[in-house]
Amino acid sequence: MPEDPRPDTNSDEFFKTSVAALIAVVAVVGAIIVWRGALADEEADNGDFAGLTANVNNEEAQGLNTSLAYQHYRAFTDFSGHAVLADALFDDSGAASDPDDAEALDAASRAEYDLASNSQFFFDNRYLTDDGYDVDREIDELYAEDLEADDLNPVPHFEDADDARDRSSYLIALLVLLAGALLCLTLAESINRNAEYLMAFLGVAFLVASIVGIFVAESRY
Repeated sequence: MPEDPRPDTNSDEFFKTSVAALIAVVAVVGAIIVWRGALADEEADNGDFAGLTANVNNEEAQGLNTSLAYQHYRAFTDFSGHAVLADALFDDSGAASDPDDAEALDAASRAEYDLASNSQFFFDNRYLTDDGYDVDREIDELYAEDLEADDLNPVPHFEDADDARDRSSYLIALLVLLAGALLCLTLAESINRNAEYLMAFLGVAFLVASIVGIFVAESRY
């Protein structure tokens, strides 16, 4: 009696159905890779923008703080000059023999003291030292206050952008594996029985490698 061909037919149908399902899985995985890659590109762009913004803020803060500190330093030098001159005029007024000269010198001395007193409002006494005025300390403290109020460090943003860009490149490379999976599965549907299972196996192997690659990319970068 001839052999019943139905088992082979059922096996072929099951194989073709399985391959078709795997091709559908390949399409889904490909969409996921493209989606995650697009998000990584967007994250990289956002990181670059945040880094550039932080860099601009940093340069602006340093420039403004330096300018402000040296304005205070100039006020201190004005104060010091007027105070020194006032002391000298006061000493001269005490040593003057002519009462009119002494009075004029005393008036000039008081005027210089007033100017020195007015200059004191334009610098911070905290930065006075025995050697003068500590401009560098004021700049550092102003910058520290800016660091608490704003983002001035661009390095972490650029590092995050580089990581996101690497992740995007890695995910795009996975599309090559996925293309190999699609090619092998497509061939498995059309070639003879001797090689169709080999092609299906290779297609599944490429597909699994692509899926594993997605998890590696998301956890590594």
